[in-house]
Amino acid sequence: MRVGNPFVLAGALWGLVLGACAGYAASAFVAGFAWLYLFGDATWPAWAANFILGAGLAVATAVVLAGLWLGVRFARRAKAAPEGERARRQRRAWILVLAAALTAGAGLAVLATAGLRDAHDRAQTESRYAFYETLRSEGQRIAEVASATVPSDRSLQVDVATEGVRGGRYRLDWVLVAPGYDAVLVRGTREDRLAPGGNTLRVNIDAAEAIGAYREVALGGAVVNVDVDEMLRIELSLTPVLDGDDYAALPPDQQHNLKIGDSDLADRRVARIALRFAIRGGDYRLLE
Repeated sequence: MRVGNPFVLAGALWGLVLGACAGYAASAFVAGFAWLYLFGDATWPAWAANFILGAGLAVATAVVLAGLWLGVRFARRAKAAPEGERARRQRRAWILVLAAALTAGAGLAVLATAGLRDAHDRAQTESRYAFYETLRSEGQRIAEVASATVPSDRSLQVDVATEGVRGGRYRLDWVLVAPGYDAVLVRGTREDRLAPGGNTLRVNIDAAEAIGAYREVALGGAVVNVDVDEMLRIELSLTPVLDGDDYAALPPDQQHNLKIGDSDLADRRVARIALRFAIRGGDYRLLE
């Protein structure tokens, strides 16, 4: 092989290795500068991506050409050197070629590993969101809310009908509100294992507790004789109770939303129920 060839090859290889690194760094710098000082979170113009890519390619090309220029320059010096010195320089050039090849190989291995990891992460993310969408579309939802006052039981009964393709454990939370006073009278929760298809959950609200709270809110706790016919608002939320595996299969953001009670997996419904009762001194009686 000609004396100068290893130097040119080493210059080309190191130019490619360093050019790729410099081009990536230049693109990252231009993108960061544009985000910080030009466009931010607003919509970027269509040419911005091409400009960032062009800046990276320009820097990479400049570094490659610089590497070739250095290789040619050192090749000419090696040709002009004495025989012994020429052989020693040629060995150094081959060491540089080997080092560049190893560096390029290691870089490609790192990129390949990162690409495989990214592909795995994307596939896992897609799988998590597919599972989330399945739960959201096929889970139990509140189909109907019906209420009835049962004087003999001294309770208010609310029947909650649910429908869904999937069954499993669900938690029903409810809050009874006096709309005119925007005050919570009673709240409660229950957990049930629902079957696929239709289900009916009966919520029993203690009438004494509801009427006592209403009396404090609306009447200031006064001992009076009065008949009350009020339409109250009941706010219901039906949320799946997932086991460890199903919870872990959700996307991280949806795990967080479910944990704080702000998940789309929960179905919410607002209904009206009648509260009719008579207060006679310190006692009360539910009315039909």
